[in-house]
Amino acid sequence: MTHVIDGNAVADGIRDDLSDAIDSLDDAGVTPGLATVLMSDDGSSETYVTMKQRACEEVGINGIHVEVDADAPAEELYETIDDLNDDPEAHGILVQMPLPDHVDEREVLRRVDPTKDVDGFHPENVGRLVAGDARFKPCTPHGIQRLLAAADVDPEGKDAVVGCVTRAPTTSPRRPATPTSWSPRPACRR
Repeated sequence: MTHVIDGNAVADGIRDDLSDAIDSLDDAGVTPGLATVLMSDDGSSETYVTMKQRACEEVGINGIHVEVDADAPAEELYETIDDLNDDPEAHGILVQMPLPDHVDEREVLRRVDPTKDVDGFHPENVGRLVAGDARFKPCTPHGIQRLLAAADVDPEGKDAVVGCVTRAPTTSPRRPATPTSWSPRPACRR
């Protein structure tokens, strides 16, 4: 049985709830801030970060965007992260992946303050997730859980395929379509 979930309606509901929570924080004199850091010339990454900043604006979150030249030394990115860790206006930090080859991704993940690591990739946050005490839940799996819950779908014990609809073809003359031919596209992944 196919079950199509209206993700836009679910997202609208989440944004409404989020706006209410942000209004409560605003009443207490706190404006949440999300810092996005981009060190890439990848068009998909640029689009994703732009969407995050737009979403922040729509719900009243202070969007802080920092771009680091893709050819800059890795230390420049590390210093940017250190500055954001110390910035009281940045309550959350999202470093957009992929990073240039000369940057140690593990160092970046370790460098983000775990209390500001909204992706949940810092080793401390991964450990908390595994222990059942997540500080932040990874965005894509949590989003899927929210969609399933909103549609009253219990995935326990079920086989499921989760995909993303794009306009880009996933087949070629040498690789005909099959039930398992799926290829992640930039619109489907972060």
